[in-house]
Amino acid sequence: MDNIDFQLFYFSGTGNTILLVDRLIEILEQSGEKVLKRRIEDNPSVDTNTPIILTFPIACFSTYPLVWNFIKNIPESKTATKVSVFYDMAGRSFNFYSLLHKTFRKKGYAPQTLGIILMPSNIVKTLPPEEKQQNIIQNGEEEVAKFANNVISGVKNWKSKGIATGLYNRMIQNMNWYKTMKAWQPTLDESKCTKCGLCADLCPTKSIEMNDYPEHHDTCMICLRCIGVCPTKALSLGKTKSIPYLAVKPSRFKD
Repeated sequence: MDNIDFQLFYFSGTGNTILLVDRLIEILEQSGEKVLKRRIEDNPSVDTNTPIILTFPIACFSTYPLVWNFIKNIPESKTATKVSVFYDMAGRSFNFYSLLHKTFRKKGYAPQTLGIILMPSNIVKTLPPEEKQQNIIQNGEEEVAKFANNVISGVKNWKSKGIATGLYNRMIQNMNWYKTMKAWQPTLDESKCTKCGLCADLCPTKSIEMNDYPEHHDTCMICLRCIGVCPTKALSLGKTKSIPYLAVKPSRFKD
């Protein structure tokens, strides 16, 4: 790609990753780097001659099928294309980066910079104090700034380690995600639903069909975006009483 220094591929369920991507691009562009930002849900093409930055949230100690399918379908590199990754999470990833490292190496890529960033959880039953949430976000933005500077400086800190963690992550990768997560599929309170269709419009896998009311299909990957963007809080996570979480305005999922 002419005049492009980095291809940035990202996925965000409820907006945390978008906040970090905004900060990342800001720092890269301040340093004179030109970035092509692409949403993974749009199934973008990949140029194996241009360095890659990949970012997404952790889910179930792994990541969503949409992201995994994108990684699996990335074409092999014949020129050892540089690839850097950062992912955000609220808990642990059990060295998920090791599996990613091996996956990209097998495809001929050269893993470079790694970032692991803590962000607010999108599954909570009681809303944390606003100050605490903002502190977590601020710390996350500071960490992504470090990641950006490492990418600019060519820091190579992404390595693979741990046979046990690799086996664990491979087990997670190969599990039947949709069958395992079916009990968590969003449920609808029809008395609150205004049939606005925002949930269906913004669903990254087009798993919501608008009939009399929105209906979730089995391809729902429980990214929680629909729950977060619903203006009347008509959707909830399975039978839980978790509070809807949204880090950005719904329009940002169309950027």
